[in-house]
Parts: sequence; structure tokens; C-alpha cells
Amino acid sequence: MSVHLPMFARACGGCEECCRVIGVAELSKSFHTPCLHQTGTGCGVYAERPADCKDYRCLWLQGQLPEELRPDRCGILVDAEGGDEWLVIQECRPGALSSPVGCEIVRQLSSHAGELRGGVKIDPHGAHRQSGTLEQHLPGQYQEIAPKVFLYRGLHQPGILPTGKQPTRGLGTGRNNRCPCGSGRKYKLCCRRG
Repeated sequence: MSVHLPMFARACGGCEECCRVIGVAELSKSFHTPCLHQTGTGCGVYAERPADCKDYRCLWLQGQLPEELRPDRCGILVDAEGGDEWLVIQECRPGALSSPVGCEIVRQLSSHAGELRGGVKIDPHGAHRQSGTLEQHLPGQYQEIAPKVFLYRGLHQPGILPTGKQPTRGLGTGRNNRCPCGSGRKYKLCCRRG
């Protein structure tokens, strides 16, 4: 991503959002479930925490987001997967994505989707909770709501393709052609609507 923001050295402080949202295989902790080691003011096993936890750095912690977008304050956790491949916007609390701050985060980050190899994934609160897996590549279905911007829709939704087989509009797909998602509807009445 070529957004040039100042880098700051930050500490998590009292923020524990990643401890609630991120799955940790070493702890058999599922996504969107509280970690058993949370104390309310940090991690109870911080010095001995698993490698997944030690290596994790959200964009706020990296200093790439302003102070007011600390995840526990705005209810949204933003991280990068695969360097310049994906930005992942994860809703920590119900309704945070639809708040004015949440809408602005999504708008700002989605405007950079074209600069990323993959794009932007938006995971509403509770996404992946039912997946029953701790693997990095989660099963699920995303819907492309804008070019290279994907919204998680769940495990089994009709008309939405599984992760990894996301519809992409080819150069020859006109608005009146069949939608590349395979729904059988016209592109203008299907995925173009978002």
C-alpha cells in the first residue's frame, strides 16, 4: 500500500481487541472469542505468550493509523495480510462498521484497494465464529461490493462464491452481460450493485 503515514512506536496499552477477535491456534482460541489470558488491562501471560501473539501487529500498533483509531476506542481492528496483498477490516463490536468513524475507515481504506494485490476484506462482528477452524485461510464466502473490496457474508450463502473464487469483472464484461459470479443475472443487477 502506498499510503504515506508517519510511523510511531506504540504500545498496546489497555487495548485487548486482538485478544478477542483474532484466532490463535497455539491456544486453541477461535475467532471472536475472548482469550482466557485477558486480564482487563492486558495479557496475563504476556512474557510467555504464543508466537502468533508476539508477531501480531495491527495497523494502529504499527503507527499507520491515527491515535483516535485505536481498536478498543473505535471498535475496528485493521491489519495487513501478506504485506501488500490484503487489508482486513474487522469489526470488534456490533455496529462499529456502520458508525460514522467506521464508515470513514472503510471508505478511506477501500479507496486504496486498487494498490493492493488482493484488495480489502471486511469482516463484520462475529465473522468466522461458526467456521470451526483456526487456520489462516478461513472458509467463508465474500461478496465483492466494489472493485477489490470484499464483504464477508457467511459460510453458505446462495449466489456468493467461496473465498478464493471471488468474482472479478473481466475486461469484456459489460453491464448487460451475465455476472461473472455465476448467479445467471445481469452484471448490472447483481455484483455491480454492491
